[in-house]
Amino acid sequence: MNIEERVARLEKLLTSKVLGGADQTLRTSRLELVNAEKKVEAVLSPAPGGGVAISDQMGGNKTVIGVGDRGPELILTTRDGGNGIRMNITPQGKVLFGLYDGNHKARATMSVVPSGPSIDLRDERGKIRLGLTLQENGDPYVELVDSAGHTVVSVGTLPEKGTAGYLRLADSQGTPHLLIGVTDQGQPSIVLTGPDGKTRAILMTTPDNNNLSWYDADGNLRFAMGIGPKNTPELCFFSDLGKKRLSLANGTELTGLVINDSNEAGRLLLSVDTDERPWLSVIDPSGASRVKVTVLPDGSPGIALNDAAGQHVLLLTSRAESPGLLLCDPTGKTRAILTLGPEGSSLVLTDESGEPTFHAP
Repeated sequence: MNIEERVARLEKLLTSKVLGGADQTLRTSRLELVNAEKKVEAVLSPAPGGGVAISDQMGGNKTVIGVGDRGPELILTTRDGGNGIRMNITPQGKVLFGLYDGNHKARATMSVVPSGPSIDLRDERGKIRLGLTLQENGDPYVELVDSAGHTVVSVGTLPEKGTAGYLRLADSQGTPHLLIGVTDQGQPSIVLTGPDGKTRAILMTTPDNNNLSWYDADGNLRFAMGIGPKNTPELCFFSDLGKKRLSLANGTELTGLVINDSNEAGRLLLSVDTDERPWLSVIDPSGASRVKVTVLPDGSPGIALNDAAGQHVLLLTSRAESPGLLLCDPTGKTRAILTLGPEGSSLVLTDESGEPTFHAP
């Protein structure tokens, strides 16, 4: 016969034989339940705070059904009153379930609240060391806590920030220093922070770019390296205001070093083109190259002065056999050639088709 059947049998007995009717009241501080051999099987007594305690004749292996200020409560304990289980529903509607050790310390607890259910594992002090929570939006969250109560490892999701999942590691003060995440588009990233929690480095990959960025103590971007959409590696240096001031790129069409002004506009370009020609370009604020310095295929140096449209207006070469000066029209066509040779100088003027119209001497 289980406890429910015994209680029902006792209730029937009290009503029909002891009380003499359903409207009578029995008052007692202890009620013993015995078997057919008159051996006490269970003892009913008042529980502190309200409710009923059911125990064996020695007072151990106790079950408490409480109805006190903390709401309905069920407590199961061992004979020595140590290890046990406790469940109650608070007046606020919070459902609590706990497993306790011999020192009456909670070692595992589970709760259900409007914001979501949670499970906590605790140390011998009853302090939470591992927590599992299902958040209000249904996303899971796991945290590992050190002995001081600081969360040092956490795993979860941040859908409102487009993060499908993340792993965060923190120091003994709870300050995070490493964050590994994956966006809901499958793009991974790693974030490193300094002692103050400010971002110091980010490694990120996207469909168009893979890059690694470094930040100073104030959180300003100072250096970045990456591979762009055309598999072009690039190094970038930034000012203390986060402005890109210098970049080095190596592409299939151009390898070059760009120096920018404070508005991040390129003003000086040092490059090597696909024809293996080196170039030094001075660029105006509009982005047009106004001065170019190069080495021609024959090894002689050349300087080009351009107009605002980027067309040559003056070319200066220094060939060993005949250094010269070339003047161009707005379309970039050469219209005047001045050369200095071993036997003297010469001047040639041409028309739009490039045919000579004047030659001296």
